[in-house]
Amino acid sequence: MFYPLRGKAGAGGAGLMRRAAAWRRAPRRTLASLLCALCLLCGGCGFDVAANLRPPRGAGDQQLIAKALESYLKSQPDVPAGAEYTLKYPLNGSQRAAFIVDDYNGDGQQEAYAFYRVGTDITAKTRVNYLAQINGTWQSVADIEGFGYEIDRVFIAHTGSGTDTLCVGWQQAGTYNCEMLTYEMKDTLTTGDMGGYSAAAALDLLGTGYDQMLLFNAAHETGGDMAYARLYAWTADGAQQRAEAPLDPRTQYYTEPKTSRLSSTVTGVYADGVRTDGSAVTELVYWNGQGLIAPFSTADNGYDNVTTWRKSGLPSMDIDGDGAIEWPLSSPMSGYTDTWWVSKWQALDFRSGLPMDKYTGVVNLGDGYCLRTADAYWDTHTVSYDAEAHELTVVNADGAAVLKIDAQPLSAEAKEGYDTVATAGTMRYSAWYGPAGTAGPTGTEIFSLDKLRYMLMLLPAQ
Repeated sequence: MFYPLRGKAGAGGAGLMRRAAAWRRAPRRTLASLLCALCLLCGGCGFDVAANLRPPRGAGDQQLIAKALESYLKSQPDVPAGAEYTLKYPLNGSQRAAFIVDDYNGDGQQEAYAFYRVGTDITAKTRVNYLAQINGTWQSVADIEGFGYEIDRVFIAHTGSGTDTLCVGWQQAGTYNCEMLTYEMKDTLTTGDMGGYSAAAALDLLGTGYDQMLLFNAAHETGGDMAYARLYAWTADGAQQRAEAPLDPRTQYYTEPKTSRLSSTVTGVYADGVRTDGSAVTELVYWNGQGLIAPFSTADNGYDNVTTWRKSGLPSMDIDGDGAIEWPLSSPMSGYTDTWWVSKWQALDFRSGLPMDKYTGVVNLGDGYCLRTADAYWDTHTVSYDAEAHELTVVNADGAAVLKIDAQPLSAEAKEGYDTVATAGTMRYSAWYGPAGTAGPTGTEIFSLDKLRYMLMLLPAQ
């Protein structure tokens, strides 16, 4: 769907992590978000998501910016009268608005970038328009062709120069590859190219008080036989590569980076690398004061990240909310080969440089929890799962059910005989386990509500 030039614009659009459970989040998302989620799952990087999102009515400056953009388009001789347009929204990241507003030039007033496409030609590249307030009125100042068709994400980088830089990640159709470009309004709207990436983070890794850009490149993206993390910092000449660290070359693409404090002075960036067979590794990158360090992929181990490799492909996360990132070392659960896994969660002891064990349990990623147990528990137990009912059943060696975990929206009627263990957002997690404090069906299981509240670890949003 496209829209005539008549002043309708605003914030909207959303992406979805590949492994997120859309049903669990549905009550908290808009219809536009769900449409986008379905499109991403079905169509890959080249799908025209923005064409399915109606630009919502803006408020305040958003509405004025929209009118300024439309005035510009109507004034262009190569834009036919009554032409239709599509606002292009970033699909991922924290900046999802139709117009990316900031005081870019440091003059005390806001400026804005807009991304759009005129007409119905889906092969036409997205254009970038820079708008500013001139004598109190929003006006288009510059307009150039973008790098591609879809926008992966945008960052507003605080570079320490007194001005801010817009960084735009452009998707490459049909691939996991993106390209990171910078945009700055000087005498004209100028661009710089940092190169390709499949995951990106803007943060202060050097401890300067200003932003740098960290890009993760899979081997097929670099055109060589090695994957890299590359750090870019801003100088008087724009963004320049400061350092790089080789990574496991078997990675096909990287997922969303996560940051974590490794010490009082060192910040680490974790990113999961997914291989073609669906297995995964977790890479860690940090600045040690002299260079970029990736401790899990080194020359000593042939850049083979065996420390964090798991066949399950389960993502790393801060599973317990302590601020550290954990990763799961997984083995198939009894009776399964590739569906349910027993995961031992580990984290880095930064002082020793060694991984340390933290928890063992079974992860239900779709329903958003990990059932924490003793290490040896799953030697004599397994699970079954009713996907339609969202109910996980723990079964002992005799084949008897000893515990059931049910995940449902709060709006659903509570099941008779189940106790509420936890609630989160719009979800209720309930359990059947027999009378509290008594033996289970075979006399070997003893559960209580307090014990289950300890065992049930709710996962952060993925």
